[in-house]
Amino acid sequence: MTSAVVDRARALLTAGEYGDLRRVLRTAAEAGDAEAALELGWLLSLRWDQWAEVEDGRWPERWEPEWWLSRAARSRPDDPKAQVLLAGLWARMADSMSDDPDLADDEIGIDSIVDAEIDSGIDSSADAEIDSGIGSGVDGGIDSGTDGDVRLVPRFRATLWRQAAERYTRVLAADPACVAAASGLLAARAGDHEGFGWDPETAGFSFLICSIEARVDNQGNTAWQHIVVTDPDELRWALAGLLGDEDQVPIEHAVLNVFQRGQPTTVDLVVDPDEWDWAKLRIPHLMEPLLPFGHPVFVDDEILHFGYHAEPPY
Repeated sequence: MTSAVVDRARALLTAGEYGDLRRVLRTAAEAGDAEAALELGWLLSLRWDQWAEVEDGRWPERWEPEWWLSRAARSRPDDPKAQVLLAGLWARMADSMSDDPDLADDEIGIDSIVDAEIDSGIDSSADAEIDSGIGSGVDGGIDSGTDGDVRLVPRFRATLWRQAAERYTRVLAADPACVAAASGLLAARAGDHEGFGWDPETAGFSFLICSIEARVDNQGNTAWQHIVVTDPDELRWALAGLLGDEDQVPIEHAVLNVFQRGQPTTVDLVVDPDEWDWAKLRIPHLMEPLLPFGHPVFVDDEILHFGYHAEPPY
């Protein structure tokens, strides 16, 4: 059962009243409502626009979605959803860094981290405050501590992978039947995308993947971003933030894949901020069973963690 604040926020999400949605959740979260913080962190993590640089152009210490999810997880240590969402966000952040050609160890997974000489500073107790060993954050979150120095990114990424795996392991210790945590841990261990062993058709879950090809530089190079969700309203919210503003990252192509009980159908999306009202985009209703909340998928030889994949500027 959700709180009255989250129920109201969900009604605003369905109605496409996104400005009021943020205000309602942020006000409650800032007042200490852990459930509102969880909802706010999750929804903000689905959008590109929740990032702001500090004045001198360096990377800021905290990504806002990670900050709210960290607060929610710390306030709700026995809530599997809060713990799985935070672990999944860390995994998404780490995975988005793994293909950077400027970084030395671009094929790094949990198994290679175990023997690495990295001081994570992590206490495995349930209520421990997390210290990345690079720069401590507040409210149990991770601070990149990089100050924009890309030479420290591999070490930071390794810490993210390790912390995600430990959080999934903690959830499984309390709830061995948590499928999302079990699969999340397997996906985290498969840093090279080998051995995850998950097939959407065999699993038979219903879910949505929106894949977006965006321009990443002035030379015309592009990269794919993906959104994995089970709630059409959440996908509309994400697209409104990602594609609904002409000042956003230039989009080359967008595809919606609808998996109904493991069977995909594909729809090309016409990306035109002047034509689309993303809040009214028609998305097919998903049939049960839905993909468990926070569960990663393996599609087209790629592991996609639940939520939005983009490279945060850590």
